[in-house]
Amino acid sequence: MLKRLLYTVLKAPQYRQQLGKIKQQPAVAPTQISLKKWQEQGIETIIFDFDGVLAAHGEKEPDTTTVDLLQQSLDLFGQHHVFILSNKPSPIRASYFAKHFPHIQFIRGSKKKPYPNGIETIIELSHSKAEKVLLIDDRLLTGALAACISGIQCQYISNPLMNINKRPVVERFFQSLRIFERFLL
Repeated sequence: MLKRLLYTVLKAPQYRQQLGKIKQQPAVAPTQISLKKWQEQGIETIIFDFDGVLAAHGEKEPDTTTVDLLQQSLDLFGQHHVFILSNKPSPIRASYFAKHFPHIQFIRGSKKKPYPNGIETIIELSHSKAEKVLLIDDRLLTGALAACISGIQCQYISNPLMNINKRPVVERFFQSLRIFERFLL
């Protein structure tokens, strides 16, 4: 954890301008993502973060509101171009995708975001050029920073999925982190 924090502190200033542009994207929730727009802009491969994007933190499977988004991504981009990259790749989540979305690959990076190795693995597996890959993530200093380091595009989810009633401490913690990230950048 300390190594990852140090890595973030060292890398964030190098990508501050790019992260600032990502932060300034219009506010969007996961259900407002226009995958068709991204496809028209040349995106070939989609990477979804899980917590905050496909479900509230700590959930075992995607929210019912994002299941259609997953299916749409498969329809538009094809089975070898849709991935899940999460810093919490639990076996229960992986098994959900194996059962319900077997064509969506659940990637476990050897290092957590913002390290770019998970994204680099996806670029390799998808045979896409970096600039034709899109990461959809709700954190600036993890996912968005990893996207910048990897040279891929990023759709920032500024209105993530949350369930404050179910997990008030965890959700408030991540909500605070997001506010802190936006303040820093």
